[in-house]
Amino acid sequence: MRFIYVDEAGTSQNNPHTVVAGAVVHGDDQLIPLEEHLDGLVEKHIPKEDREGFVFHMTDLWHGSRYFDRRKWAREKRLEIIKDIASIPRHFEMPILFGMAVRAESVKRYPQLNGNPATTSLFCHSIAFMGCTFVAEHLMREVHPNEVAQLIAENHDDAKRYIQDAHAIFRNPVEIKRRGIDDRYLPLERIRNNVLFSEKAECKPLQLADACAFIIRMHLRGDEPMIDPYYQQIKPWLSVIPKGEEPYAAPIGPAYPYGPMVEHYGK
Repeated sequence: MRFIYVDEAGTSQNNPHTVVAGAVVHGDDQLIPLEEHLDGLVEKHIPKEDREGFVFHMTDLWHGSRYFDRRKWAREKRLEIIKDIASIPRHFEMPILFGMAVRAESVKRYPQLNGNPATTSLFCHSIAFMGCTFVAEHLMREVHPNEVAQLIAENHDDAKRYIQDAHAIFRNPVEIKRRGIDDRYLPLERIRNNVLFSEKAECKPLQLADACAFIIRMHLRGDEPMIDPYYQQIKPWLSVIPKGEEPYAAPIGPAYPYGPMVEHYGK
């Protein structure tokens, strides 16, 4: 069984892209080692008195905010932590998925949003989430056809209902047909059950999903060259890549199943 831990980036109204990324973790072989690895990063980088229940938040690391106040944490040190987190997919040979929504396109395509920033943010979050779910179903059918997977997302009270409603549609063949949704990998078969919601402090792998979502979103913006080294770290493990980019398969043994199923994502 695979657990797919998903988190989002770019839900505020000033972000052009909303990204939901997922880390695909084998429940028996990878989950405990991944949790221990994340604990090791806390021990490596965080003072002893602050380690209990500590959670890495990529936004704070990148911008030097909250716990990682730039007045106390030098940029070089913060970037070292980001590098360590971005190395996890390679370390565990772990595929990374993502879905995205372009805010301007959503507003144009769905005038019923009425230009409401909060509603638009929630809508884009749900669209990106279901894009990631579609990719996850694709991966499971093509690469792990004899396994099932469970989605686990960070708990966001505002977005939860939107995500649950969209997930229910993807499981309902009548609704899929009625709405004209691409049904190549629908209704969901390998993704089982409803989405589970948890906090990062209780579900450590969500920290990896948070980091990947942030890195991909910043890469899509195209105006922050400092993010590129970290994007290049995770890119070989992406099962989909932004349209216009050259596929780049994982450089070590298990290039399959990642390389051959790479698809271009977006317009």
